Amino acid sequence: FRALRSGQLAAAASDVYETEPAQTDNPLFSLDNFVATPHTAAETYATYQNVGLATAEALIDVLEGREPLNRLV
Repeated sequence: FRALRSGQLAAAASDVYETEPAQTDNPLFSLDNFVATPHTAAETYATYQNVGLATAEALIDVLEGREPLNRLV
């Protein structure tokens, strides 16, 4: 914040904050040289297609008695 306000840092953007969800009173949001973006950088049509396919494959694996490739627990 101080580097942006002083001009030491010309500009910055972020989609990650110390407190999530981001608090509306975050001082960064008052700066003209700061851009806040949502957590959507990886959201593309290709990503949705790949996630959908991976999910469908995992469901088929489970229903057919196989261990899914990307099991989380």
